[in-house]
Amino acid sequence: MILISAYKKVITAGIFLSFIWIGVLTVSRGIFVESGFYYDVPNKDMPTVIFLILFSIAFFVYFALSLNITSKRADKRTFIAIIFFACLFRIILLPSIPVHENDIYRYMWDGKVALSGTNPYAHSPQEAEIKPEGKNQEKNFSKLKSLRDSSRVYFSRIGHRWVPTIYPPVAQAIFSLASFIRQDSVLVLKSIFVLFDILAIFILSKLLRLFNKDPSLCVIYAWSPLVLKEVANSGHYDSVPICLLLLAIYLLLKGRQASGSLSFALAAATKFFPIILLPLYRTMIKRRYYALIGVVLAGMYTPFFFWQNIGTGAVFKGLVIYSDQWAYNGSIFAAIASILNALQIQFLNNLFLPKVIVCLLFVISWAVLSLRKTSDEFSILHRSFVIVALLFLLSPVADPWYFCWVMPFLCFFPYRSFLALSWLLIFSYLSFNRSFGAFSMGAFELPILNMIQYVPFYILLAIEIIMRRKMRISFSYVQEQ
Repeated sequence: MILISAYKKVITAGIFLSFIWIGVLTVSRGIFVESGFYYDVPNKDMPTVIFLILFSIAFFVYFALSLNITSKRADKRTFIAIIFFACLFRIILLPSIPVHENDIYRYMWDGKVALSGTNPYAHSPQEAEIKPEGKNQEKNFSKLKSLRDSSRVYFSRIGHRWVPTIYPPVAQAIFSLASFIRQDSVLVLKSIFVLFDILAIFILSKLLRLFNKDPSLCVIYAWSPLVLKEVANSGHYDSVPICLLLLAIYLLLKGRQASGSLSFALAAATKFFPIILLPLYRTMIKRRYYALIGVVLAGMYTPFFFWQNIGTGAVFKGLVIYSDQWAYNGSIFAAIASILNALQIQFLNNLFLPKVIVCLLFVISWAVLSLRKTSDEFSILHRSFVIVALLFLLSPVADPWYFCWVMPFLCFFPYRSFLALSWLLIFSYLSFNRSFGAFSMGAFELPILNMIQYVPFYILLAIEIIMRRKMRISFSYVQEQ
């Protein structure tokens, strides 16, 4: 009866959530509402509140189902139903209009620039609008201008056009592949990211089996409203490094050092965060395979250094600007910055010292977790979770899609506080259509929207840690068979 009940719950929840995501699709396209999330609609006129209501309903259904799955071991047909609906949800959201997002237009630009024979790191999109004075640059300008004119609408949607691309080589290869299949196609790019997302779900299920866990626990990632919104709706490419990282971990745990190391290198050449986990897996990687990782990373970047002879500085110029000037939606960083600002302590600018402090906090935490020896594979996986979670919580930039990096680990360590955070983060999108101001206590100020997201999370996390210690519950859990 328990197994049948679990299956019926998945089917019922899956059908209900399908209608919720169809609702998100219709709202995004302005069906049954005055306006959708089309780029030319002013942010204040977009149906953000309706979207948040639908998202919240989806989350609480998902949350209840996740708690049920984590408490009782499901059967094979329940797992199949989970996979079926995970794919269906993504298919439903593929044609939806990105909700308050425009990163995908930068991906499209990078892809067609590279495909045209121009180094995507050599020029910012803004350079397609400003004719250079030197004759040597006129050819490049003419090519960029032609690419701009091929889709002026999409070009106008590129954010921060003055900043050169920050995306690593494997990401550039995927953007170029999408442009090769069909230039200026949002649907093609999103479809590629969704394919990686689905592959990540299958790898997760194999990892769960490897640790003798119920593969149905992959529902925590597969049905996550945040993951669905950020990948299938908004078209963020984070599913690619997530997939490659999970593949690397799985292969290393299976003792396949060469392919595992290669996958680690590819993950780091897609987005930088996977590389911080590498020291945790040092007992599974022989020294020569570290050399392989280094060679692969160098091999990925070196062609871009010599392409148009732009050198190393130009390749990392966008990343340097991003690291120096960006700060958004942080939690610990925002609190530290507010304290220093209240004390009128500043060096160079109001972001530099807070960034140095959170960087030091992360490096110390990372060193403690990475250097402590352990041969227990599940402990290594837990440390991976803690490091990635700390990276997000300490980061000056805490975009909601960055939290997708944490979601796969919650399949193994389903902290309710972190599951709740995957819902709370969506409220950051309210900043697009209204101002919430700041909470003030003397000279100390903290953005109210940040508090709405993080204060409940930290309270829940504290309670969870206290209760686990009081009841002597480890970070693992036991399902009923």
